[in-house]
Amino acid sequence: FWLNSMTMRDICVKGLVERNLPGYAIGGLAGGESKDSFWRVVAQCTAALPEDKPRYVMGVGYPLDIVVCSALGADMYDCVYPTRTARFGTALIPEGVLKLKHHAMAEDTRSIDPSCSCMVCKTYTRAYIHCLVTKDAMGSQLVSYHNLYYMIKLSRDLHTSIIEGSFPELYAIFYRRCFPKGMYLNGSAMPWMLLESISCHAVILQLALKIRSNYRCCGISTRPRER
Repeated sequence: FWLNSMTMRDICVKGLVERNLPGYAIGGLAGGESKDSFWRVVAQCTAALPEDKPRYVMGVGYPLDIVVCSALGADMYDCVYPTRTARFGTALIPEGVLKLKHHAMAEDTRSIDPSCSCMVCKTYTRAYIHCLVTKDAMGSQLVSYHNLYYMIKLSRDLHTSIIEGSFPELYAIFYRRCFPKGMYLNGSAMPWMLLESISCHAVILQLALKIRSNYRCCGISTRPRER
């Protein structure tokens, strides 16, 4: 089944590329498959799609997936994850997630993320938000605000690092924070695609060139367009 699925992906990508569309969506993922399978499919598709067209991975919103897929050549994502998880009192932080409904938060006077500059982190403590998320909808709204701020900042940092050629450094910092005890996820070694993409400098360079090219096409760059 796996081999047939990969073959069908190749056939689909080939047919879409022949149509010369303005952009391409990669779908049918984030539905419970393993991370290894997920990242393999993204790598397969981005490798075959045009470099000068946006590549959109549908329904992907976990920070881990966004960083890896960006390294593999994807450009855009969409997901309800930041706000959906906020409704359960879970905040996104560089180390992963913070469960604000947990009893340990009841007397924690720190902000959700001391390194975050959002309005919520500047104004409220974990203890205060803990009281809200267990009783009042306002708590979910505050956590949603923080989570969206976190995702926007992550996206901007990824974008800037690609343009400046510092993506490998950002990538390494991100994973050291998420996995301080080593490259493991749920007790298992991280899938090969994650480890391989960390050192995928060719892909990173390709991304930087692609973004700069898109800037020129949109008239954002002050340099004359190359002919």
